[in-house]
Amino acid sequence: MKLTLNFSLIFITILSTNLKAQLELDFRRAKLGFILGPNFSKVHHAHNPSSHRYSFFMGAFTRIPVGIFCSCENPNFYIQPQIEYIQTGEKGGKNTLYANNFLSIPIYFKTYPIEFNEQNYLFVQAGPRFSFLVNQNVKNPPLGRPYDISQDGKANNFDFSISFASGISFGARKNELLFRYDYSFSNSYPYLDEYLATGDPNARLRKIQHIVSIAYSRTIFKKKKKITNINSVL
Repeated sequence: MKLTLNFSLIFITILSTNLKAQLELDFRRAKLGFILGPNFSKVHHAHNPSSHRYSFFMGAFTRIPVGIFCSCENPNFYIQPQIEYIQTGEKGGKNTLYANNFLSIPIYFKTYPIEFNEQNYLFVQAGPRFSFLVNQNVKNPPLGRPYDISQDGKANNFDFSISFASGISFGARKNELLFRYDYSFSNSYPYLDEYLATGDPNARLRKIQHIVSIAYSRTIFKKKKKITNINSVL
């Protein structure tokens, strides 16, 4: 019984040690890059009338391989933190704009499940997004409807979302085109209630922001590996 228990403990120790090693981040091969593209957003249950706002985002990222003992040139798994300036919100009527602009930090787990050839891959990525309101701008609110961005019309200063993306990587994973969707779990306008003004029962529900983006990203720098001169060692 003791022998079986000892073998079990040894097996668990070896397994946990190996798993920990495989989940370590390989900063030696981290790559830096930029990302930018158009997006459109909408906030459900907030304003009536309501339509999409078309705008853009841009940012920078670092792509870090997961698994320090992977010696392959292109590992399958990465952690990719980003920092972005992203314009969101929505439009109301023809000339009405409810603009919310954020400094955003998404953190993606990224993988390349399909290899088309040595240069081209399909990738998918997903992770949380933490966004902090930089500024808010309202243009031409509906006449006769009071709207104060310091009170009932104030956008949430913080937004927590889940972000999903997929796309094509080409040029040995240097260039990528992607389609991205973000779903917010925060209340975008926690004090806004337009039920009395519009009679819409949905106006009292949580204000949910959706963002759809198309983007191009490119790695522009990677940390060089230190090469040891074999002759000097000998």
